[in-house]
Amino acid sequence: MMSDTVLETFTIYAHPADLPTVPYVVRMFDVGRGREPIATDIYWTAQTLRLARMWVPMGAVRLDRSPEDHPTVVESWI
Repeated sequence: MMSDTVLETFTIYAHPADLPTVPYVVRMFDVGRGREPIATDIYWTAQTLRLARMWVPMGAVRLDRSPEDHPTVVESWI
């Protein structure tokens, strides 16, 4: 069976509510045709933003946070 995942995105958070003692968390999301991104169970933690960015796949493009993003969102990558 084919997956309906079109692409994966990665969002970096600073001190998210579910991991408040972790400085940075990188979460992977699946994006499919015609639906909102769905959070996967995959995430990585890091002590600095620089180290968090190392979990993002090479070649990904950074998107700055938008005013609508949750306050803990630092940036997203596609």
